[in-house]
Amino acid sequence: EIQGLPFEFPEDGYHGEYIYDIARAILETNFSGDYGRFAVEYIHNWQKRTLERYRVKFDRFVFETEIRNSEYPKRVMKILEDSGLTYTQDGATIFKSSAFGDDKDRVLIRSNGEPTYFFFDLAYHLHKIDRNYDILIDIWGPDHHGYIPRMQAGLKALGFNVENFKVLIAQQVNLVRGQEKVKMSKRKGEIYSMDDLIDEVGVDAARFFFLTRTVNAHLDFDLELAKTIGVQNPVYYVQYSHARIASLLDFGKEKGLSHEKGNPSLLTEKEERSLLRKIMFYPDVIQSACRSLEPHLLVRYLLELSELYHSYYQKIRIVTEDPELSNARLLLSFGVKTVVKNGLELLGIEAPERM
Repeated sequence: EIQGLPFEFPEDGYHGEYIYDIARAILETNFSGDYGRFAVEYIHNWQKRTLERYRVKFDRFVFETEIRNSEYPKRVMKILEDSGLTYTQDGATIFKSSAFGDDKDRVLIRSNGEPTYFFFDLAYHLHKIDRNYDILIDIWGPDHHGYIPRMQAGLKALGFNVENFKVLIAQQVNLVRGQEKVKMSKRKGEIYSMDDLIDEVGVDAARFFFLTRTVNAHLDFDLELAKTIGVQNPVYYVQYSHARIASLLDFGKEKGLSHEKGNPSLLTEKEERSLLRKIMFYPDVIQSACRSLEPHLLVRYLLELSELYHSYYQKIRIVTEDPELSNARLLLSFGVKTVVKNGLELLGIEAPERM
C-alpha cells in the first residue's frame, strides 16, 4: 500500500499507524528476511525508548523464544521426573501439582506433543532462579489470579522457597478526559500509547498518578487533572511544597537568617509539633513501602506531609522579627524540604526549586 500497490488489509489483522511505521522501516532498510522477527525487534526497541523516557531501565530482557530454545525446558522436566512428580495420561505428560497445594494436577506436554504455556513459565522461572535472585516478583493481569497456586506448586517442586515468590496483580487503568473515558481498540488501531501520555501530561505527573493507588486497585487516570497547574493536582501540590520552601530559604538568607542556626526546642506551636512527628515517621513509611511492595504508601505520605506544611505556612509566620525563632522555623521547613525531595527522588519524580 505504501508503495502504491493495491492491498486489502486483513479484517482480523491489527490496524494502526504503527503497522505503517514498521512497513516503512522495512523499506528504508531494504530488509529481507523474517518480517515477523523484524516487527518484534522494532516494537521492542520502541518500548525500550518509551521506558527510558519514563525513567525506567531494565537490566535484562528475556524473550520467550530464548527460553524455548534453551536448556531450561529439559532441565525442568528432568527435575520433575527425577523427583517422581510426573505421570502420563492419555498421551499427555502431567505434573503432580496437587501434591504442593494446587487444586488439580497440571499438563506440561499435551497429547499432541505441544508443551503448555505453564511448562515454559516454569522454565522461565528456573532461569530466573539460576540468575541468583533472592526474591522473584511477577506482575500479572487480573485474569491470572487463579494461576498463582500452580506456579507456587511448580516452584516448590523446583526447590525454590515460595515465601520469596511475590505476585502483584495489576488492575486496569482507565484514561478519562474530564467526564469522558478515552476509548481504545487495539484491533482497530485506536491506541493511546505511553508516549502519548508522556507527551500530554509529562513524566512526573504520569509516574505520580500511577503510584497513587495500590497496584491491585482500579485507577481512573484524569488527563485534565494531571495537566492542571494548581493545588488540586496532587503531583503539583507536592512539588510546590518543595519549591515554596526553596524560595523561603532564599528569602531567609537575604535577611541574614539560616536554618543551620535553628534550635528545634523553640518549635512549640501545635502545627510545628505535628510536622516534626510526621517527619519522624518517614523511615517507617519507607520500610513499609519496601516490605509490602506498595509505593503508594510513600505517595500518600508525601501528600499528607505537604498538606501539613502548606497549612502551617498559611497559619504561622515563619520569618519573623525574632531571628532565633525564624531560624528554628526555617530549620523545620528545611527538614520538610529534605524529606519531600528524597521521597520524590525515590519515586523517580523531579523536585523543582522553582515553579
